[in-house]
Order: sequence, then structure tokens, then C-alpha cells
Amino acid sequence: MSRTSSPLSRILGKLAEPFRRAGLCDAVQTIEGDVGSYYVSIAAIVKNEARYIREWIEYHRIVGVEHFFIYDNGSTDNLRELLEPYIQDKLVTYHSCPGTCLQFPAYNDAVVRYAGKTRWLAFIDADEFIVVHGQNIANFLKGFEDCSAVGVNWIMFDSDGKEKMPQSGFVISNYFRTLQNINHPCNLHIKTIVDPRQVKFISNPHYIKLKGGRYVDENGQQICSAFTRKNSTKHIQINHYYSKSVEEYMEKIARGCADGTKARQPMQTDYDYTVEGARHYDSGIGDIALKLKGIIPETYNGK
Repeated sequence: MSRTSSPLSRILGKLAEPFRRAGLCDAVQTIEGDVGSYYVSIAAIVKNEARYIREWIEYHRIVGVEHFFIYDNGSTDNLRELLEPYIQDKLVTYHSCPGTCLQFPAYNDAVVRYAGKTRWLAFIDADEFIVVHGQNIANFLKGFEDCSAVGVNWIMFDSDGKEKMPQSGFVISNYFRTLQNINHPCNLHIKTIVDPRQVKFISNPHYIKLKGGRYVDENGQQICSAFTRKNSTKHIQINHYYSKSVEEYMEKIARGCADGTKARQPMQTDYDYTVEGARHYDSGIGDIALKLKGIIPETYNGK
């Protein structure tokens, strides 16, 4: 796809040059799906997430996300096949970008390509679900029109004691166990919903470098790093189903990281929060699970 070089793309191109010199920023190979004008969109880099992708997309459509920019980091499952109907319906713009260390190049590519196409762009992963309490995400973000970015705290979920991958049920209805301490360092992390026109460069998946404007939490308080001082999730949060079952956690570890090639080491504290103190936590999205049942099969294999 040809496009006219804009000042923003030239600036980001220069900033991305260190990645290219290191051999970490190959050009995106393909792009499919038309792009219109949206208020809220998501950009994500994924690999072998076919098992979960329909739930993730349909969930976020229910809460008000209008479009998805999906960067496929060399999947070998049937991810592309499952995304095809969404591509045809112009809900997903699909990029194929196999290789290593491509998370930040993919994020910056999304900014360059789509800064003028969406008012807000959330950078999250396929195991993260945006939960807005009492309203949809568009209505929530309308209260931040004078801001450049909104940082949203995580709530981390563990395996819920499940050793094996469940054969039925959605992710959001299979896992309810979180850390007892809401202000545990894990829950102080943020992910960002940003005005892409205000992005200078992305080199951190949590905290984005802005050209200007206010970077705030759900209460309008200034954020200055990838961590907040306290967890604040009264109005909005991100449910991060990091491990799912122990079996799925081990698969995740074997896949490696999107932002680097360093092998992960399994840690019990990643999937078993009883080690540090756990609690049952209902984030109030059972009604969305019921809606999902009417949209996609409640199986756990993505088919």
C-alpha cells in the first residue's frame, strides 16, 4: 500500500532508525482491510492467539471498540483464518509481521499509519480486556478530550487453580483469582489509551512518550511513569489474564516475548497467587459473558 510521507511519519522513521540498524525493524509485509474513521481502536501484536482471538474481539466490540489493528507476529495456528470474517467486515486491519523483537516497531508503525484515522488508540495484548464500569469506553473517554493519554491500571489474574486448559467457557468467565493486595506492584502497572497524533515514540509497552499534552489516570491525575502510586480502578481497568491455566502459562513461556528474544523462566508466582495471598474477585462483566454466548460458541479452542 503506497502512502504519502507525512511529517509525523518522517519523524518517527528517524526515531526508529536504531531499530533498523539493529535488524529489529523490518518493513511490515502485508496489510489487508480498509480503514475508516474511528473514535476508539485497539492496536495489538499477537502470535498464535487463535484460541482466544474471537472472544477478545467480540468482547471489546461490546464495550465500544470500533476497530482493531492486528499485527500477526508469525502465527502458525489458524489465527488468519479466524480473522478473515472481521477483515471482510472492515473491523480488523491485518498486518503480517513475522520476526523477532517487533512489538515496538509494530506499535510505532500503527502510530505512523493510523494517527489520523482514530481519535483514541489503545495498546494492549490479547490477554488483556478493558473493563469500563457503568458505561462504554467511548463515553468514558469523552471525559478526557483535553488529554493526550489515559493510563489504565491492571488487575492481574492467575490460573485460578486450573492445571489444564479448560475445554469450555470463556477466558473472562474461567478466571476470578487475583492478588489479595490491590496495591501489589503487579497491579500498579498501566496500559495506555492514547491520542496517536500526540505520540512521539513508543519504546515501552506501558508508558508512551508524548509530544505534548496531559497524561492522566482515570481520575485526571498526572501520570509520569509506567506505574501509579496506587491502583485506581473505580471507573476503568484492564483485566490481565496473564497465565490462564498452568498448561497455557507454560505454552506462553515457550512462545517468548514480543519485545525481545530472551527466554522466559517459569515462576510459580506468575500463575499461583496463593503464594503471596489471593482472593476471589468479580469485576462485574458476567453480563458481557452472557452476550458473548449469543455471538460465538462457548468453546475454548477458537473454532
